[in-house]
This record gives sequence, C-alpha cells and structure tokens, in this order.
Amino acid sequence: MQIPHCPNPACINFRSPCTGKWYQHYGSYHTKVFGKVVRFRCSTCGKTFSTQTFHINYYAKKVIDYEPIIEHLVTASGNLDLYRKLGVSAASVENRIERLSRVVLAIHASLLRVLPLREDFAADGLESYSYSQYYPAHVNVVAGSSSEFIYELGLAVLRRKGRMTKEQRERRNRLDSQAKADPKGIEKSMQHLLQDLTDRLVRKGVIRKVLYTDEHPAYPRAFRRIPEFPLHLLHVRIPSTAPRTWLNPLFPVNYVDRQIRKDSSDHARQTVQFARCPSALMARMAVYRFYHNCCIPRRVQASRRKNYETHAERAGVSAEVLHQIIKKHWMHRCFLLKQNLGVEEQTTWLCGWRNPGIPLGRYIPKYVCV
Repeated sequence: MQIPHCPNPACINFRSPCTGKWYQHYGSYHTKVFGKVVRFRCSTCGKTFSTQTFHINYYAKKVIDYEPIIEHLVTASGNLDLYRKLGVSAASVENRIERLSRVVLAIHASLLRVLPLREDFAADGLESYSYSQYYPAHVNVVAGSSSEFIYELGLAVLRRKGRMTKEQRERRNRLDSQAKADPKGIEKSMQHLLQDLTDRLVRKGVIRKVLYTDEHPAYPRAFRRIPEFPLHLLHVRIPSTAPRTWLNPLFPVNYVDRQIRKDSSDHARQTVQFARCPSALMARMAVYRFYHNCCIPRRVQASRRKNYETHAERAGVSAEVLHQIIKKHWMHRCFLLKQNLGVEEQTTWLCGWRNPGIPLGRYIPKYVCV
C-alpha cells in the first residue's frame, strides 16, 4: 500500500509529504482480523503509524462488506434487514455507514473542485423527521438545473407544526420547555449551503447564474446574509402552485425529492420506517447522494440505449476523471483536515446533528476530527 502522508496534522508531511523517503519501516504486528500489519515511522516528527492508519477499517474489530450496505441504503430496505443479512449488531452497521459517509463526502469534495459549475441551480427542502414526529427534519437540497446533480445537502431540525390534538400540543410544549429547536434553522442552513456554493463560484470566476426556489420566506433572508450572492446568483422564486412538470424550473429538486423518497427507507412511508437519529439520517443521505450522482445512469430509457451517463458526467466531469476520484478515496480513511467541506458537511462528518435536548447516545472517536 502506498503511504500518502504523515497522519500527524502538526507535521509538515501531513499536507504535502517531502519528496524522497520521508518515512521508514518500524516493524510489524499481527491481528486476527487483518493478519500482518506493517508499521512505519515519520522521519520528521517521529509519529508511528501502519498501513491500517489509512484504511477505512482503521480501529475496526471486524471486517464487514460495504457493498451490501450501499445496496440496502439505496433500495428502501430497513436496517433490520441489513443486520440480519450481515449477521452483525446494529451498532456495527451504523459505524460502517458513518465510515462510508466520510469516504463519499471526500469524493464529493473532490468532484466539486473539478466541476465547472456551468449550469443554473434549484433549491428546496425535503420534509421528514427523526426519532419522533415532534422533531421534524428539513433536508435542504441544491441541485443542478440541467444535470440534477446534488451539489449541497443540509439539515434543519424544526419544531413540530400543523394540526395537533390538545394532548399533542401539551406534549410539544413540555419538550419545548426542555430544549427548543432554532426558529431560524432553515434560514441558517440555506445560508451555509449557498455561502459554500457562492464561494465556489467566486473561485472559479463564474459571474452570473440563476438560483430557482419556491416562495419560502426564509430563503430571501438567508441570501441577504451572503455579501457576494447578488454578484454571482440571481434568485428567482417559483410559485408552489405551478404544475410540477419537467418544464417547471424546480423540476430538478422535485425529481431528487421523489428519488430520495423512493429509494431511502428514512423518507418512505413514515408510519413504517423512519430515521431514529438526525446524524444517522444525514450520513445515509451522503451515501445516497454519492449513489445518485456517481453510480447510476441519469435516465433509465437512455441506459436501455447503452447511454450510461451519470449525473456527475452531465454536470461536467468526464467518466475517466470520475473514476480516478472514486478510486483515490474508495476504501481509504479520509482525513477531515485535508478536505474542503462546507459547514453542513462538516457537521455530517463529525456526526454533529442533534434533536433538541436529545444526546447522540454513542461514542464518536477522536480520530474522525483529524
């Protein structure tokens, strides 16, 4: 295995290793799971590490196949089916999904660096919930107008709204007295997503693109918080009463919404299956975005004519470059400090999403922060 860099973020060999032999062999050890593991030592900082340091299964105690996990996550199959199929505990599967989500987040960040951003955009939110209907989850999506490529994903945990019985309203008030959702959650989430997109447009020198949204009142407030937004994006609001056909400028996000609800168990029939944790919800959404953008043909009828163009290819990346980016990161441990992630994606990486007043309930290792 090629050693890409020193795992110590304080070492000069972390960002860009020195040419030549910057590390030396430092013995080996044997494990029941991975067999012989070779160790190394950085010649600059003295940090010792092994080949497992750069593998997706770093610190794992059991080898689990990741392909069945992806297959189940994108076919509306529940997690219990996956536990039974793999013969492992629920915690082990959740851990592997989180590891996989960090890999696909790194792949997406690399894709955004090479995409030309030559198309317009459409943004909207997908309403769901996690743990309980008293904790609605608003998943914000920014998609390409001509490619349906999912550029940005964010989350806002809301306060339950709509018609309720007297008992339900009293319970909501009790929960609010303990911890209340941010009333400006959608506004802040959309600000983070569009700030990240605007920064990328600035770096690539893209002058003017159109952003289509519905008439949600939080969107204009969010965009006013971004100084560069008017110079690079023109905001056009589309009435929600407009027919939801392919002629509607919001078709890309409506299409993505439909695909997610069709393929993800977290957002299918909500009386049967739903997410138990917002961090797990967003980890699975990251995996689904990778599947949607990079793995499946953009159109079913075109694939029957041997046209297997993906959404990423339609957005402007060649099949060869796409393959190289996936190969570079696949089954490797990706380091947060080497990625260019937005605020929302960093929160997904660190499993930082929470329902108000409810802890995550499990340990997050410190190495994910490196």
